[in-house]
Amino acid sequence: MGSDKIKEGEEMSNDIVNKEEESKDLNTWIASHQSTHLSEVFSAENLPSVKSFGGKTFSENAALAEAAILNCTETERIWNRSHSQWTWRHINLSYAAPMKNLRQVSAEVSSKREALEEAKWNYLKTQAKIEIKKAQVKKEKDPNKLRLLEIELAQMIQSSAAGMKYVEGAMKDVITLSELYSQLKAPYEGYTEEDFEKEEAKSHLKRSLVQCLRDIRQSGRITKGEQEYLEQIGVNPGKIFHDMMRYLAHEESNADYTVTSMYEFLDQMCDKLLDQLHVDDVRMSLQGLDGGILKEALFKNES
Repeated sequence: MGSDKIKEGEEMSNDIVNKEEESKDLNTWIASHQSTHLSEVFSAENLPSVKSFGGKTFSENAALAEAAILNCTETERIWNRSHSQWTWRHINLSYAAPMKNLRQVSAEVSSKREALEEAKWNYLKTQAKIEIKKAQVKKEKDPNKLRLLEIELAQMIQSSAAGMKYVEGAMKDVITLSELYSQLKAPYEGYTEEDFEKEEAKSHLKRSLVQCLRDIRQSGRITKGEQEYLEQIGVNPGKIFHDMMRYLAHEESNADYTVTSMYEFLDQMCDKLLDQLHVDDVRMSLQGLDGGILKEALFKNES
């Protein structure tokens, strides 16, 4: 069944490609669907004689504006994605916990997939509308209505072609995110929703600790909001403050400019607070709750 769907998708893609011109370069394909230019439109009728800025006519400035646009489009396919690969890695995946970053990547791919699905159906609908418009052009006898239909047809074709740049950008993002996903999931091959639930305490503790360290570096104390976050996890902010001060003193004397020592500190704190002291389970018991995982509410991979 799955292979049949893939085959159908491939056939659909091939049908779409076959309907377009033979050129396989996106820029060339888009340019071929933009036959009506600014300079052509604004050179019509009486516009060539209309005075404009810079001591030039309206049509002369239209030609200059078109040249300026073309000058700036030569690299636009570099910027047509949501984020650069560097930004995806260093800025967007900001959790100190790999599995949390894995979840982030998965969510981003899901969002991009939905956007590409919508773009796919919009493209197919637009192509169908173009064919309907072409049929209307062939049948129209009134020269004024015919002119309007031809303009609408040209606009539809150009808009459809121009939108492909953004589809291409989304494809870049998906391919990049897929590679990041593969790298992140390597240590967790075969992970389940239960594994993710078990890692949540460490993920939140690490995030809270990082934010608390930033607070102390900035003001010498942990802010009220971060204290609350620690307490929600089950950690006493007053006690952890002293651990952080000792770490920051070590950090200040350390010649290492990387974040290696901070990540080591986070792992040590997780081991101490969660694996040894079980602070999260203690907090749950104080509130009359079971800290265990309700397995009946988890998705299970069927082997």
